[in-house]
Amino acid sequence: MMMMMMMYDVHCTRYGCVQDTLIALAKAVASATATLVLKAKEVASKCDSQADKNAVIGSATQCALAASQLVACTKVVAPTFSNPECQEQLVEAAKQVANSVGHVVDTGQVRKLFLLFLNKLFVTAVFYD
Repeated sequence: MMMMMMMYDVHCTRYGCVQDTLIALAKAVASATATLVLKAKEVASKCDSQADKNAVIGSATQCALAASQLVACTKVVAPTFSNPECQEQLVEAAKQVANSVGHVVDTGQVRKLFLLFLNKLFVTAVFYD
């Protein structure tokens, strides 16, 4: 009986480490995402049009929401992570974060490319006038 308890304790301790690691990693993703959201807000503050501001802020908000959902999902599924359905839920939550990060970057890149285009257009107009 004592041997079975020791084996159970070792398993729980090891499994607890997996749970803690998963949660720590999800929190690290959320922290990195928060930094991205702050940068996106800086980009939005420099947008001239309200539509651009809304697009950047909207994508940043969705990104923050996805990161929050990843942390919540991780906390829920970590205790039963050996279950393939739980693994699938966690992978899907992580994919949502990746997709939303990509959308934030795309939104920021579109704005940056548009500004570069306008800058080139302005330079061309100045030199040819």
